[in-house]
Amino acid sequence: MKSNIISVCCFFFSLAQIMAQSSQATRLVFQPMTLTGGNAKIIPAGFRPYFQLELTGGVFLNNPTDANQQAANGMGQLQNTVFSSPELFEQLFQKLGGEFFIGNFSDPSQPGKVFKNQSPSLGLNIGLRLLPHLKIEAGASRSSSEFGAAFPVVVFGQQNGQPQTLQGNLRTEQQHLLAQFGGAWFLGKSTFQPFLGAGVQYARTAASTMQAELADTRFPVAKNSAGCSFGAYGTAGVEVHPSFPLYCRAAVNVRTEKLPPTGEEVGGDITLRPSVLAGIGWRF
Repeated sequence: MKSNIISVCCFFFSLAQIMAQSSQATRLVFQPMTLTGGNAKIIPAGFRPYFQLELTGGVFLNNPTDANQQAANGMGQLQNTVFSSPELFEQLFQKLGGEFFIGNFSDPSQPGKVFKNQSPSLGLNIGLRLLPHLKIEAGASRSSSEFGAAFPVVVFGQQNGQPQTLQGNLRTEQQHLLAQFGGAWFLGKSTFQPFLGAGVQYARTAASTMQAELADTRFPVAKNSAGCSFGAYGTAGVEVHPSFPLYCRAAVNVRTEKLPPTGEEVGGDITLRPSVLAGIGWRF
């Protein structure tokens, strides 16, 4: 009887030891970890590309070469219109009171005072920031321009034959479309991010009608057909990111464009068109 009691006690004692060891083996112990010290490491997250949508506005700086060439082209069209239409020539002859000569004697193709006003452009750009310093972008904008030129008219009177100099005017309005595709390289990643960019561009001028006014008579000179040209552009400016997701940009843009031919020329000259741009955008 005594031996049986001892055996039972040994069995329960062994069972208790096994349960204690099992509980100790499965207990999880958490050790606090500090973020400072020699063994701590901070691994930066990778750059995530994002899109930028921007509303832009620009002011074009007038190019005197462009205006003068357009004026010379308009004078050539004016000469052809007046002297190829007997009805128009007779009407002007009666109102002016005699024979007349349009333009300067030395160079009839050169007008007098020339002006060209271009309205601010309004456009939309979309860009993809592929890398922290690289953005690929495309955009389109529209604008309009008004061109005018004064030209002299020498009238030989029917009575005394003394010449008299009068003034006529040329005027036309045009609509312009500009599309650009290129890239920009940013020199910083802070709030102020200067950049340099370049790309290709397509410019299109819609068809328009040039009007002339002479001796209180207004008549169409010629209809200018739509024209287009391809070129390149360069830009430099700064993007300002005050707070996510809004940003703003200011830049100077210089692009090349082929002028329409004048007279018997086969092709027009290449001209530079500078502009100042500003925009506000949203990144997402």
